[in-house]
Amino acid sequence: MKRRRKSKKQKLRRIQAYIARTVFVLVIVAFVSLLFFGGRSLIRKVYSAFSGPVISGNSIKISKSGSIRETVNEDFDTENYSESGLRELIDESISDYNSKHSEENAVKLSKLTIKNDKAILVMEYKDAEVYSDFNNVPISLSESDDGTRLSLNMDITVIAPSKIKDSSAGVELLDDKTALISAGSKDSYIVY
Repeated sequence: MKRRRKSKKQKLRRIQAYIARTVFVLVIVAFVSLLFFGGRSLIRKVYSAFSGPVISGNSIKISKSGSIRETVNEDFDTENYSESGLRELIDESISDYNSKHSEENAVKLSKLTIKNDKAILVMEYKDAEVYSDFNNVPISLSESDDGTRLSLNMDITVIAPSKIKDSSAGVELLDDKTALISAGSKDSYIVY
């Protein structure tokens, strides 16, 4: 019985399949190594470069004019509380604040959604001073030679209107305009 010789095409396919398997295994090994050796922040940065930053929890977005848009994501017990009750409470707080400060739209409710036992609240504030006063949290927005400086001490994601140039300890940059700020013993800051 004669032995059949393999054609060049079959040999080429076999080599290509071997290379493809090797590359696949190397990619998987590299990915697992990154996860194992603390590369989660690197993976998050690579992911956010293609899809934008991953934001979970509460965030504030600062506009070029200095107004602030806050998004709050909180658990909401739909068995004991109602959306209408929450909306009424928020509307009353906003109305009281605006009338007390003689400003019609210093604070506005943009959106309130309750879905799957999660409440998503979007509020708009005229500026950092109004945000600070309404929420009773220390936050300041000031101009400096380096740019605009935002100082605060709370767990929140901040989206700046332009590239973040500098930041303090307690700040993790998620991308060039987004920072995750962690509360600490002193205020954290970003400069944009």
